[in-house]
Amino acid sequence: MKKLTMFLRFSLLCLFVGLTFFCVYMFPSLITYLIQIEMNVALIILFGIGIYGSGIFSYGIILMAWRLLKQIDENEIFTVKTVSFFKWIKISGSSISIIYAVVIPSVIALTMNEGQTGPIVVDIFLIILGLSISVFANVLEHICLNVLNSDNKGAVKA
Repeated sequence: MKKLTMFLRFSLLCLFVGLTFFCVYMFPSLITYLIQIEMNVALIILFGIGIYGSGIFSYGIILMAWRLLKQIDENEIFTVKTVSFFKWIKISGSSISIIYAVVIPSVIALTMNEGQTGPIVVDIFLIILGLSISVFANVLEHICLNVLNSDNKGAVKA
């Protein structure tokens, strides 16, 4: 069964490398740019905490997805442990959405200085992306719980 999850593991590894690239190289240069255009310091701090916070939650989602693939490899997908993984992914996705909703004022201040609307569109996209990850994980969590509950009822009846 490991052959089936190998492509997904490779995809997670690519996401991990890409996220690390953004956290190490792109985020500091973006914050440096915000300092150079003399944006409000409080908004820069808010923006910096927001993007690094979303990076940490994204690393958590990647880790939980990796653990889910391990559960799939061991053919133990419908377990209480898996439900906790989905719950963690759901909370992380919601947290990313909340972070980017809080960061909107600094993004609006950035677009006021530059006269561009692209960053606002990206921010709204990231909010919707976090919410969709959260909703998808919630649906999978409920499916897993339903299977676990039906297995428990079947075991009691038998």
